[in-house]
Amino acid sequence: MITKEELARHRLPEDCWVAIEGKVYDLTGFLDRHPGGRNLLLPFAGKDATRAFTGKHPSSFLTMIPAKDLKGELEGWIPPAGTPAAEPGTKPPLESLLNVREFQAVAEASMGRSEWLYYSSAAQDERTFAENEAAFGRWWFRPRVLVDVSRVDTSTTVLGYQTSFPLFLSASALAGLADPEAEVALARAAQAAGVLQMVPTISTKTHEEIAAARAPGQTQFFQLYVSRDHRVTESLVRRVEELGYRAIFLTVDTPLVGRRERDKGVIRSLGTISDPSLTWDFVDWLKTITTLPLVLKGIQRGEDAVLAEAHGAAGVVVSNHGGRQLDGARPTLDALIEVRRYLRHDSPLEVYLDGGVRRGGDIVKALALGARAVGLARPVLYGLASYGQAGAEAVFNLLHEETALCMALCGAPAVGAISRDLVARSFSDS
Repeated sequence: MITKEELARHRLPEDCWVAIEGKVYDLTGFLDRHPGGRNLLLPFAGKDATRAFTGKHPSSFLTMIPAKDLKGELEGWIPPAGTPAAEPGTKPPLESLLNVREFQAVAEASMGRSEWLYYSSAAQDERTFAENEAAFGRWWFRPRVLVDVSRVDTSTTVLGYQTSFPLFLSASALAGLADPEAEVALARAAQAAGVLQMVPTISTKTHEEIAAARAPGQTQFFQLYVSRDHRVTESLVRRVEELGYRAIFLTVDTPLVGRRERDKGVIRSLGTISDPSLTWDFVDWLKTITTLPLVLKGIQRGEDAVLAEAHGAAGVVVSNHGGRQLDGARPTLDALIEVRRYLRHDSPLEVYLDGGVRRGGDIVKALALGARAVGLARPVLYGLASYGQAGAEAVFNLLHEETALCMALCGAPAVGAISRDLVARSFSDS
């Protein structure tokens, strides 16, 4: 047992102890390996940093600290109280929500202010964030009629793995800001809805806990941020492969973190989350240390999609990080069109899209313009924050129902029947 007085004596850069969740760590040798840099840690030297740590880091982050640097337990430590729950009766009944946008208002009322701003904010003036959604409204359907749609099959595959409709849960950091069960609840919701789950590097639950929540036959992918110490990344990749994750989705659009002006708390605490020195050579190296298929997440131009294929990627996610990185970047639907134009017609590269999807019709438009499936994150987190696992499931189910209805009304009884001529850019296009 270590007293608070003893902890306070170790508050210098050359002798830095910090308490986290009731345990005391000597972080002296870890200061320069912290992904956000030593300056984010030093204000907590000799103190209890639990409140700053919880919600902003996954519990698995502590595994980066060598076991020899665990000094003991903090005497008299009591877990801090969590964010107060919303008052009973303040939320509308879950079944009364008619579309996924309606979850946003409930989530805002249910979450703490800093947590809400982390989830809802985007970069600078948030123009790209707004245009991600608006881009879908610039395309119109050209429905076929007198097609038998008495049965509509929405199922498809992503990297060969079955999904109930062309959607996967895209990775989003720190689901614990929405619900204590965090990524474990999302795993169960994804399984119930028959969709695939991409698990983030910066999770609230450990990657082992999330894998343990997997149902028999359930597929989980892993989103990878790359540490500046590539040995840490190599260890992480090997561990998630052993845990049964089925693909690596390497995020490539975060050499630095975008400036999200409305979020003044959580994102700043994360510091640098990826290695800004990454090049295509890293992609080549990554393929040598894993047998898992590799997907590059954050592609925004055709030339880079071609390079991804040349460097052995199995797929790309056309994404601008939900508008959270470079404000002024094109909406992902427009970037998708360019990517498809650059790739060979017979290219085996699977192309996905995320950003701005809020309706089943958006999913059908994305497929018509060349995506194999779409990723969804923010609306699912809003569902989780509002009603827990049941809310996340409801978001999936609403979009599934809308997708099936849109396909039927467009005269597309199966995913394979969704083609480019099903949409037009203006009223007069054909």
